[in-house]
Amino acid sequence: KDPGALFHQGVVDYLSKNALSEGFPAKRLKEAAALRPFPEGNNHQEHAILQKQDWKIVPKGWAGVQEGKEYSFFFLYVEIDMLDEWKKKSGASHINKIQEIFHRHIESTLSPVGGRIWMWMNHAGVVLFPFDGANCPCIEECVRLILNRKIASIEEYRYNNLISYSMALHLGNTVYRTRGETGEIISDTINFLFHIGKKFAEREHFYVTENTLPFIPAGICNLYSEAGTFEGVRMFSMKLPKN
Repeated sequence: KDPGALFHQGVVDYLSKNALSEGFPAKRLKEAAALRPFPEGNNHQEHAILQKQDWKIVPKGWAGVQEGKEYSFFFLYVEIDMLDEWKKKSGASHINKIQEIFHRHIESTLSPVGGRIWMWMNHAGVVLFPFDGANCPCIEECVRLILNRKIASIEEYRYNNLISYSMALHLGNTVYRTRGETGEIISDTINFLFHIGKKFAEREHFYVTENTLPFIPAGICNLYSEAGTFEGVRMFSMKLPKN
């Protein structure tokens, strides 16, 4: 009775009686299939469930975040893949320098899209992005980090080695504390994120969890393929470029 309402559930095309009477050309089917408003593998029911989760929306970005209150964030776990030769042949000062450059590289890349380094431990850290209920502000920059690592190796690090990093993006809730004051936070989201980094993620890979998919722009959804389930959560991995 109300075909227009179906578009809210992901329908991409509608043929009236008149249009149907004129036939259904292959071109029309291809155009409809190309729209794909939701990522492959995510059905409409899953999308609706994700949208109804208890998100603590932050419409004003960091300006609306207050100390001690709970909010929804995109959490990005990022870790530089330390090369074996660095560990074996390099002194502590060299390793520290690499870690400093990595910290600076991540901060300069992600701060323009609202990212704040929240936790940092040597060569790994967590970057926060307030969730406005509709957008994933960092996804394009994360893709660029993967695609541009050869350029970054030359411009940022300059150690005659091809650097790489593993990353994982997850949408969840946590009480916000300023950096350096996070030790007493008890958060399943944070624990899950570090478990991904330490127990699941492979070198050079960029993962997103199932609840981030509906907020990834349609134009890059096809970059991700299912990579299994970890601690009950479906994981998707970005297809890596061929060297």
